[in-house]
Amino acid sequence: MYFAGLRCPHRLSDLPLTHDQGVESIVFLTTLGGLFLACGMTQKALKIANAEGGHPKPATTSSSKCLWHRFVNKAQLFGTWGPPHVYIIGTALNRMEQPDWFSDWALPTFDLGFGGIAIVKTLACVVNGAAICLAYHSFKHLGNNFCFTGVREKTKTVETGPYSVIRHPLYASILLAQASWAWMWWSYIPLVGLGLSAISFAAKIPIEERIREEDPLTGVEYSSYSKKVKYRLIPYVW
Repeated sequence: MYFAGLRCPHRLSDLPLTHDQGVESIVFLTTLGGLFLACGMTQKALKIANAEGGHPKPATTSSSKCLWHRFVNKAQLFGTWGPPHVYIIGTALNRMEQPDWFSDWALPTFDLGFGGIAIVKTLACVVNGAAICLAYHSFKHLGNNFCFTGVREKTKTVETGPYSVIRHPLYASILLAQASWAWMWWSYIPLVGLGLSAISFAAKIPIEERIREEDPLTGVEYSSYSKKVKYRLIPYVW
């Protein structure tokens, strides 16, 4: 039996993997599993919100409808989802090794050697898991308030869990995952996506917060929450 061009062994000693392929397989499975979990959590949260939170209300500000906001949303989606899909497809088709063109974007080795790089990649996988945990707890506390843009008919300002530390922990989990990909894949490519996402969030967040502040149901409550939880994405930074 074969998977991604590799023969699945009957015994561990029969593994047809080099050391490089073994480490890359761990990174590959972590990346694939993270995307699978992220998609599953998003779909579950959206289903709960649609069933219990009502429909998203029309935005009270024209900012959310402008072409710039739509462009920023698409840029963020591309920066977030593009690199991992390219990595997964390219690595799977290349027998658990990064394609040559992908390796051309490799980070410097810093004289770490294979063992040192393998350790850093493994630690980065742990950080990626932490990003997934942050997203899970964010969705859990968000409950039926989840909405891509705007405010739902039945909504409240969430102030518990990660939302008691920063106002947009879901966005923070995305940035943390992208940062971990750079070290997991040992590549500059995720940093390009990270920069694109960071710029997009910097543009999106003020618009989305303005929508909540202008909403009759959440405006006063959210303004009070913003004064209490001062940081949007990174504690003590912004």
